[in-house]
Amino acid sequence: MAALRSFAWVLGIVAALAVVGTSAAAVVLRDPDPLVLRGAGVRATVPDEDWRIAPPDYTIEYAAGVGVLGPAVYREDWCAAAAHSSRAFAGFVDREGRTARQIAQRWGVAITRDRIDGSSVGPVTVVASGPGRADADLRVPTGPCNPPREHLTVVADGDQALILVRDIDVEGALPTSKAEAVLASLRCASCEE
Repeated sequence: MAALRSFAWVLGIVAALAVVGTSAAAVVLRDPDPLVLRGAGVRATVPDEDWRIAPPDYTIEYAAGVGVLGPAVYREDWCAAAAHSSRAFAGFVDREGRTARQIAQRWGVAITRDRIDGSSVGPVTVVASGPGRADADLRVPTGPCNPPREHLTVVADGDQALILVRDIDVEGALPTSKAEAVLASLRCASCEE
């Protein structure tokens, strides 16, 4: 009888450990809650892992009129040689009647321009890759934290456009599948409330 009680006690402990282990695994495997990036009448989400939503007055700007306020920033401050370095960012801009392709062309020119001497490091070829969407792979000016190339995507929705700029072909870059998930999350903010 004592042996049976000991065996039951051991089984009870094993069962409890299995439940605790399963619960812990569920917590570890759970998808992180997304962070919401808001524009005027639109929103997009980014996963909370390695991203943060910057304050509304935080600006990423390549040239006058080519920048975003309060973007979502991926792997911020990864490079000690440049303050506010990041591997990717996403933010909204007013379309001002422009198509995604026109916005991408303007952004592409600004991204490929050297901020010191004003020279361009390469042509900007924008591809319309779907309704209201434009993409470009861009060479980037040499710098201590600059990747050799960046990928630019612009998705137009209503009066806003979602801009996603990400490093490519470098360690720590945002994977294409995760970039596409951010772009696919673009929604009319008032449509879902």
